[in-house]
Amino acid sequence: MVSLEMITSENDLVEFVRSVYDLAETVRAETRGLKSRTGKEYVDVMEVLEPLNITDGFIEIGSAWGGSFHMWSTIISGPKISVDLMIHDEERAFYRRNNIWNVHFTEVHSILCNSHIQSAVDQVAEILKGNQVGFLYIDADHTYGSVKKDYEMYKHFVRPGGFIGMHDITGPGEPGSATLWNELKSDCKLKYSEFLTDTGIGLICVV
Repeated sequence: MVSLEMITSENDLVEFVRSVYDLAETVRAETRGLKSRTGKEYVDVMEVLEPLNITDGFIEIGSAWGGSFHMWSTIISGPKISVDLMIHDEERAFYRRNNIWNVHFTEVHSILCNSHIQSAVDQVAEILKGNQVGFLYIDADHTYGSVKKDYEMYKHFVRPGGFIGMHDITGPGEPGSATLWNELKSDCKLKYSEFLTDTGIGLICVV
């Protein structure tokens, strides 16, 4: 696996992202036989975030088999918080995912429950102890009501100058995320960027 310290070019970064996807697929293969994606959109987002040297942590809503969480953890220091509803009958894969994170990174916190319940928000608040993070990534249930709840319930944890990322913004297979993203884009006060390879990632800069 290519390490972040070995990256000196965009080709190296592409290889790194693919190697992390392979790691996530190793975990996912315990219960599913799905192909990994190339992750070009993640290459683009990492090229934006990595030079910012974010040191106050991140929150990811919906980590699944851990590929994106692993990538953010290589470029963001501080608390690394996953809020995720464990998929039925896939406990073994989720525990292995968490073990991989804890081997590679420090300050890892895995909250295994519905992101929409107040106790999940309270657990995040307890971990942060009044502080805010530099990045929030939303990639859980993509129905409109669900993704909007995730945005509304967790956006206050991001400091001014930080970023909120949202996956699967292009639709049509994920219309809820796309609908909310288009609503957010229409707010002239928001600064945003889009990375539309594959199913798309949107980034909002918090002001």
